[in-house]
Amino acid sequence: MKKQSLGWLVLLLAVMFSVGFASCDKDDDEEDEGREGKGSLNKEHDATLYGEWVEDSDNRYVFDYYCFYSDGTGIHGSYESDIDYVNEDEDIEWYTEGKKYLYIDGAKYEYDCDGSSLEIVIKGKRRYYYEK
Repeated sequence: MKKQSLGWLVLLLAVMFSVGFASCDKDDDEEDEGREGKGSLNKEHDATLYGEWVEDSDNRYVFDYYCFYSDGTGIHGSYESDIDYVNEDEDIEWYTEGKKYLYIDGAKYEYDCDGSSLEIVIKGKRRYYYEK
């Protein structure tokens, strides 16, 4: 009888641990969403950003360059205006949140885009871009 009671006790403990681990897993997912912010569920790809953008600055020859594709990927690099050449430095992943925040490779920036001009606040400095 003791063996049968011990068997039931072990089975009951195994079930309790299984349920406990399953419930902890769900809590961890909710914590991750909270860390990313409420907007983690509101990832968008603002269509006004699709295309190529060149920084509008007083640089002599080389300008900052972004290309945003509709699937959330893109290119960041530099643009040499004298020879109309794009140096593709890195592939990027991007999305927007509420037409106010632009996330590029996980970094959050404020932005404003009307389809022909783009403003991005990078490290506290407002940068202006025009559509290429």
